[in-house]
Amino acid sequence: MKKFISYLWRYIAAVILAVLIYALAGLVLKITLLTVQGPTLSSRVIETIIYYISIIAAVFLLFKAYGRKEPPLPTWQLILYPAIITLLHIIIALSVSLQMLFIMTTGANVLAELMYAGSRLIISSTEMPRCYYLVALVIQGLFFIGFSLWAALAKKGKR
Repeated sequence: MKKFISYLWRYIAAVILAVLIYALAGLVLKITLLTVQGPTLSSRVIETIIYYISIIAAVFLLFKAYGRKEPPLPTWQLILYPAIITLLHIIIALSVSLQMLFIMTTGANVLAELMYAGSRLIISSTEMPRCYYLVALVIQGLFFIGFSLWAALAKKGKR
């Protein structure tokens, strides 16, 4: 259980880092006057790409450092832990209020909006069905599973 909680905290730290980088990217887009009148299609695509690249980098770097002070996890745990975290994330996203859903999907909601609205602007995020948020969270979960496993297995192979 202690290893699982440590794994969970690394995931939370990766999401926080990705959201911070996403927020900095939004600030840069405003300073460069790309989003002066509101979000454009290009700024939304840029923000989506930046969020997912930053979550990939954060997950890879955080999980590459995992196991330096403790023995590496067995392969079955390397598969089970990220799958459980992703499943919990999706279940929580299905059952929480809309405000909590918006907080949980801070970076992934740009992809959800792009999938739902395309190039047009939406008046309110509440008009989007939850399935778009879930698709964005599943993509985030797949990146999490893939890159945490890659980092942990790369670390395991070096020993």
